[in-house]
Amino acid sequence: MPRYNIKPNTYMMRFTLLIALFFSVALQAQNNAIAPR
Repeated sequence: MPRYNIKPNTYMMRFTLLIALFFSVALQAQNNAIAPR
């Protein structure tokens, strides 16, 4: 149980958003490498 006054949800959302952004960029790069326009 966290004993802090800060909301862990904010950090969790930021972390998840960062992961999603990185995953999206990686997927886009992979798609471009496999099937370039």
